[in-house]
Amino acid sequence: METGQGKNDSLELEVSLASSNAAESAAAAVDLIRSASGTSGIYEGNKIERCWRDVNMVTQRIGASPSNYTRTGARYRANARMLPTHPARRTTIAGI
Repeated sequence: METGQGKNDSLELEVSLASSNAAESAAAAVDLIRSASGTSGIYEGNKIERCWRDVNMVTQRIGASPSNYTRTGARYRANARMLPTHPARRTTIAGI
């Protein structure tokens, strides 16, 4: 990602985590809707079933899969200076 001053690894990692979180949250929401729809929500051709399939497919993509947390965490640990800073305290989240 470009921020106007070259590559920003910290921002790239934060966006990566946010993508995984968004995909997981969307899948959880659609799971609730599908469960609430009863048996009609499981049949192919039903709009709820289609949404469920589409959203759950996104969680299987490499950039939004739950394994992305592990990969991103490893990248954070490999380069501790990339840890995001809290704007008010200017210290990293890990306290480094």
